[in-house]
Amino acid sequence: MSKILDFEIKNYKGIVSTSIELSGRSDTPIVMLIGLNESGKTTILEAISQFVSSDQSVSSLYTFSPENNEEFTFIPASQKGSFKGTVSVAATVKLDDTEVLAIKQLVELAGLEVDVEALRKKFRIAKEISFANDPKGESSGSLGLEFNVRMPGALSFEPYAQPDDPQQNLWELIAELVVEGVPTVAYFPTFLINVPEEIELAPFAGESYEQRHYREIVEKIFAYAEHDVDEHINKRIAQYRERNGPQWLDTFYRSHEKGQIDAVFKKVSQALTTEVIGGWRRVFSRETTAKRVELQWSVTGADRPTAMVSFAVSNGDSDYKISERSIGFRWFFTFLLLTRFKLESSKRKTIYVFDEPAANLHARAQVELLTFFEKMIENGDKIIYSTHSHHMVDPRWLAGAYIVENRAAKHDDADGYDLEFLPAKIAAIKYKQFLDSYPSRSHHFQPVIERLQYVVPQIVGTSPCVIVEGISDYYALMAASTSCDCALNFNIVPGVGSTSSGNLISLLMGRGEKFIVLLDDDKAGREARDRYRAKWLLPEDVVITLADIDASYATMALEALLGPESFELAQRKMGLSSPPKKDQYGLFLAEHYYKAQTGLDIFSPQGLENLHAVLRFLAQRFAQQ
Repeated sequence: MSKILDFEIKNYKGIVSTSIELSGRSDTPIVMLIGLNESGKTTILEAISQFVSSDQSVSSLYTFSPENNEEFTFIPASQKGSFKGTVSVAATVKLDDTEVLAIKQLVELAGLEVDVEALRKKFRIAKEISFANDPKGESSGSLGLEFNVRMPGALSFEPYAQPDDPQQNLWELIAELVVEGVPTVAYFPTFLINVPEEIELAPFAGESYEQRHYREIVEKIFAYAEHDVDEHINKRIAQYRERNGPQWLDTFYRSHEKGQIDAVFKKVSQALTTEVIGGWRRVFSRETTAKRVELQWSVTGADRPTAMVSFAVSNGDSDYKISERSIGFRWFFTFLLLTRFKLESSKRKTIYVFDEPAANLHARAQVELLTFFEKMIENGDKIIYSTHSHHMVDPRWLAGAYIVENRAAKHDDADGYDLEFLPAKIAAIKYKQFLDSYPSRSHHFQPVIERLQYVVPQIVGTSPCVIVEGISDYYALMAASTSCDCALNFNIVPGVGSTSSGNLISLLMGRGEKFIVLLDDDKAGREARDRYRAKWLLPEDVVITLADIDASYATMALEALLGPESFELAQRKMGLSSPPKKDQYGLFLAEHYYKAQTGLDIFSPQGLENLHAVLRFLAQRFAQQ
């Protein structure tokens, strides 16, 4: 099969001119388009979906509805009233040896020789819409294959001259052969697709895009399970009706034919279960409560007999509609329906185009979806997808990635939430080229992280940070920070005990972060201090105990710094008959911290001053680094 080397897009909406390379110096199976909201990623993917080999059963469902299917919507929004140019989506294509041989044999049957070397050259296939003479646009397509032939014995090849008789026109046959071999483009947008409650398994007047597409999906599932909808379902219903007259439906549900159709649906449902539930397990590496996915069916009616089907998910006890499942499951279910049931007999390759895939999935599921992408490309298919999630950026594919920018003023900085309406100017820049604009970068991935404007969540924390022994220490210091006279220039990260901070230390060292480990000055704290310093070769000023802050804190844990008066204050506020235990006190501190109440309300004056002293010491230490 032929190979698409790149796509070139001109004058499509906000794109003046840009290109996406699939096979250059290296063959890129997965291409990432990385950028913020409103950067133009969707526009690029929409343009690619309009290529001449687009999968119409997919693109017609998502990209256009009857209201916006007019071609003039492709032109730049800022030029709707005056655009006289040409919108074009083109691809550079290269035939493989099998196709070259097929063309050679076809030409030889006509008594001619073909220039094989010319066939092996790259050529362009383009779809163009000109607005020079018609405000609605005039569509055209072009196939730039160099097709030169000669009579046997002739010295040179000449461009093929097309005859008047179309039946004798070799060019028409060869053009059909070439276009049929070009990979098909299947575009899937970001929004959650709602599976229809019922799908009729026969065309009908007024059939919607959605109904037609899901009918075709069901037909593919049947074919995947080695059955045919018309042959094994619709014909059996129609034949039973013809044999049994107007009242046929009264006896149909007790008939032999009904049992045959049930057997077919059982086999098809088994194939569906294997792919959906099995796919879920492969991608998410865990079990799901869903045990079976079924195609349930009934007859539409006595007058127009055909099957009406619906998808249902069973957990073993009850059946649920797809619409009753979680957003994540619904997205993944439709994703598998649209991508998994590609027949083995289909040799034509597919370029899957996903706009913000897995946007409805958890971060872990997004990462795991990337492993599923790897399985999808094993047979030679390719994937182009857009993302603004750092979880969906795989370093292995950065060599073929693009940074997408809307170069109109302020668009990227506003992340799509600005109320200024400026003409778009969308460009896709190869990541390797984009790196050159960051000469001061500290590591290879820094530019893409900055382009996504990644902000570390507060619960994760950023450098520099202080690791404390536990959650009670964390809440005590954070509550005290609300009334401290120095600004905190560090984050506090709670550990799970004096002996259990090794993983945090390894993580922070691996990320090159600045940090201090603060331990109690009791026996366990001092032993942990010595072990951390020795095992990770850490300086004395990186792993410290409270005694390193003030000699008067020797032998103290953080609770001792607070003093009994602080615990008595908490006892009164909590209405307890005795001082609170450590876990009770931790909850008390947490409640006052998230209510933003100052330390004056929950600590004794001396206890609060001790905590302030700790915070001042840590802030000064980081300021000196």
